[in-house]
Amino acid sequence: MARDTSINLLRKQQKSTGFHLFLQWLLTYGRIIIIVVQTIALAALVYRYFLDRELETVRQHIKDNQVVIQERKDKEDTYRTLHERLALVETIRDSAEKSRDLFVDIISTASGYMVFKSASLDKNTVRIEADTPSIALFNTFVKKLREDDRVDTVNIGNIKSKSSNAIITVDLTVSVKKGALGGEVL
Repeated sequence: MARDTSINLLRKQQKSTGFHLFLQWLLTYGRIIIIVVQTIALAALVYRYFLDRELETVRQHIKDNQVVIQERKDKEDTYRTLHERLALVETIRDSAEKSRDLFVDIISTASGYMVFKSASLDKNTVRIEADTPSIALFNTFVKKLREDDRVDTVNIGNIKSKSSNAIITVDLTVSVKKGALGGEVL
């Protein structure tokens, strides 16, 4: 009869050493640690997939909104241009009202003192050609003009005397203070 022989490479019951215990612990708990780490890595991969998908959705939403904004840009430009024009019209209107008021005040100041031949308003200058019966009345008119807060200077140009009909013709240039007729238009 033949004997069954077996080869056993393991040593017989050895005392457990620290290294042997560490290897045994590493093989049992190490598998669990590897499984947990792999599960976390897989969860992170799936979460990354969902974040990438959400990012693509947000980018598409931004592109869609950019198209809408571009479509409304022309209307916005028209709206802004309209407001600029309205502001310009209001400035012109205010300036015209102030010019008219100054003109009316000068004419009302001159009533009884002078008879206007011509009067013109150019930016901040009023040019007047008028007839007056006496120098005293003319001096009173000039004094009243100089007392007006809107008037900067009063320049007397030509003075002509017509003794045939007792009339004195005068040329006046009245400089208006800056800003008295409103802001600059253009």
